[in-house]
Amino acid sequence: MASGEYDSDDSENEISQRHGDLPQGFEKDLMEFYFTKGFTYKHITLMPEKHHNIDMNERTLKRRLKDYGCSRCGKVDNELETQVRNIIVDEIGNGPDSLDGYRIMWHILRIRHHINIPRRLVARILREVDPQGVEQRKRSEIHMEALWFGFADQLQTDLDNVKEYWNSHNIRKSSHATVSGGPGHDVFLPEEFGHHDCLRPVSLEKMGELKNRLEGGDEEEDERNISIFEEYFHYVMESNSLNHPLTITEAGVLFEKLVQFACSN
Repeated sequence: MASGEYDSDDSENEISQRHGDLPQGFEKDLMEFYFTKGFTYKHITLMPEKHHNIDMNERTLKRRLKDYGCSRCGKVDNELETQVRNIIVDEIGNGPDSLDGYRIMWHILRIRHHINIPRRLVARILREVDPQGVEQRKRSEIHMEALWFGFADQLQTDLDNVKEYWNSHNIRKSSHATVSGGPGHDVFLPEEFGHHDCLRPVSLEKMGELKNRLEGGDEEEDERNISIFEEYFHYVMESNSLNHPLTITEAGVLFEKLVQFACSN
């Protein structure tokens, strides 16, 4: 079968869902589908090769995508910006997406409308067309970040205590599909229980790539946003002589003060 050709049973220029979420269609349909789903160039070439009998290298892929009008960093002219602005206004006015931030709106533009533009442009347009919604989301984000900043250590301490408590118990033999012995023994000594150690190390680079792939966003930008909150909360604590919480009650007090300072500025 030649590259890009399919049986006549396939609907013309349409993607029909088969094999779960895998699409079927002409080459152009497949390339656009995987592109708008946020696949990397490497993975866009691997998926058609494995599942659609299309062999294509990255250089050819990029040239084809350019011909199809698919670009991740193309120039945004006034006409496209106006189109995006109108879409965002419609999305805000027609459903629960009005409560979503610019990251979700950026995904909506990619998935629903096949428009790829920088997230910072989406954020700017949202500030212009929905200033009250942006302010509401900002306050909500401040609450969430302050909640995590104040309670994270206490939560981790409780989780560590639960882990230590339960991992000190022995599991009795039973007729159920359980492994007797101490918790974790089968993980660290699988050979003793008739299993194989399937653990494979994964680099931090790969983990970051996966996170970015799943979220479809700018990992560095997200990390900068988180660090900005952390730096600000540390600044508030130092400026007001606030101590790091040692109890749940103290964490609650710190949370209220952080929100109060952040929302008043």
